[in-house]
Amino acid sequence: MDGAEFPIRPGACSLVPPAVRLVYDPFEPGGSHGFVHFQVPPPGEDALGVPRMQQLAGEFGSCFRTLQSVIRFRATDPARANVRLHDLLYTIAECGTADDDAYSHPVMRPLLEWIELHLAERFQVARICREFSLSHNYLNRLFRADLGCTIGAYIQQRRAERAIRLLTDTTIPIKAIAADLGYLDLAQFSTFIKRQGGQAPRRIRGALMEKRTCQQPEADAANE
Repeated sequence: MDGAEFPIRPGACSLVPPAVRLVYDPFEPGGSHGFVHFQVPPPGEDALGVPRMQQLAGEFGSCFRTLQSVIRFRATDPARANVRLHDLLYTIAECGTADDDAYSHPVMRPLLEWIELHLAERFQVARICREFSLSHNYLNRLFRADLGCTIGAYIQQRRAERAIRLLTDTTIPIKAIAADLGYLDLAQFSTFIKRQGGQAPRRIRGALMEKRTCQQPEADAANE
């Protein structure tokens, strides 16, 4: 990558800047390589930095499946592909910052990863109980001990955070964001976001548009 060598190991992820010369050595037999080309706006003050190559460890499976969904939706539903790509980039940026020792039980990390992977599905907690062979009451005790809330409240919180992040950081259509979180009814999605975030989706998106409008004269002046 521009003359620098980065070893590619199973479970690795790389983010390659534009206009960089990239040469791959042959992969080992049986290896696979998933990739996507994308364009993002210039970084702002709160931009997250990521290494060019990193190991995703326990996050690799969910990240790779998200990448596959980006590729799958690209031709049939570009807006939804953008939602998935944006979420994938945030996951990669945050990868490695979590501390497994912060949790009281080793099952918490795979539990949280499972929830992130299935946020787009309208699943019930009972499904998680079956997947992990744990009772609802025990899951609630774990989540209260480590996160201060029930598992159901945590799932709702994560859905809301994901939606609000996409509403404030992107111009992805509200309908696409709602669909990616399992809401086919926009009114129901609006009620959910207003209850969780205090404002309706259109008002949250309107604040983004207002912010960009206010910043535009400065950008125009800089170009003169």
